[in-house]
Amino acid sequence: MKGLRALSTGIPCLCLLLLGGLSSCTVSLPESTEPGFSGPWGEQLRNIYEHTDDQRLKQILSDGVIDSSEVEEIKQEQIACLKSLGATSVDLEADGSGSITLPAGPQDSMEDVQQRTRELQTQCNQQTNWSTVSSLFSEMKRNPSNEDTAVLMARCLVRVGLAPEGYTPTEYMDDFNSDTFLDYLEHQETPDALKFQACNEDPIHAQP
Repeated sequence: MKGLRALSTGIPCLCLLLLGGLSSCTVSLPESTEPGFSGPWGEQLRNIYEHTDDQRLKQILSDGVIDSSEVEEIKQEQIACLKSLGATSVDLEADGSGSITLPAGPQDSMEDVQQRTRELQTQCNQQTNWSTVSSLFSEMKRNPSNEDTAVLMARCLVRVGLAPEGYTPTEYMDDFNSDTFLDYLEHQETPDALKFQACNEDPIHAQP
């Protein structure tokens, strides 16, 4: 059906007159404009590219690289959007983390403010694709070979001395799902917590 529609829109056609008055028509179809994604992150980038209608996001993904200038541009748009919807202070990092301050009414609970913050983030993300761009940028920088995160974290925890030799990715996932690492997040200034944070931020290069 795509071919029929293409013919009706004026795609160049070279026709040759054959014996008996029949003709043969060679149709010149346009080449695909989809980038040839490759490398460790190629499949994920292609999947996002194919499922978004945002032309700017397609452009950012098209070369298979997300650079810091592209992230900064989207970040500034996300900040402007949040402030236009009522945020009084916005501090965002390139990896998508940060803080957002909203004015609270006299009857607002902490849960009310958190819910409004999530709603604003969702609304602005739909306009800017900040969450998609920042998370991809962070993960591609943190894990350029796109290895299994559990494998990287297990290796790193052994390397920095937080897990014994032979500690496996399965054991890491078991510990993760049972909140074994929660203490590192709640007491972030302890030596062990700093080691865990280093692994979480850069599991390939973190050192004791």
